[in-house]
Amino acid sequence: CALPIFCPKCQEVRLAFECARMSCGDRCRGCLYCIPRCEGCGRCITDANDELAETICKDYLCLDCWIPLSKCNQCNRPFCPRHADEETKLRDRSSRFVCLDCQYGSFQYI
Repeated sequence: CALPIFCPKCQEVRLAFECARMSCGDRCRGCLYCIPRCEGCGRCITDANDELAETICKDYLCLDCWIPLSKCNQCNRPFCPRHADEETKLRDRSSRFVCLDCQYGSFQYI
């Protein structure tokens, strides 16, 4: 099945994705600029009941995907599943980690 190359929302030449939720139908079909999507599960995050959670790498996750991930001890943001291997590089012996943004920020003011 080929993906549409025109977004039905903005009419730009962009890949238009369908939602992973069965209840949405074609209502939330659109490009990544028009319809925010969870990096973990791919579903749309457009309902008032959905909260958009940001990751260290600036991707977005729905709360169902965000909650189980380990988070930075300072900013409370996780790595998205695509960049989870970066987290293991930053862990200390106690299995906690501080992201590079927080590490850099803490050194900036010394």
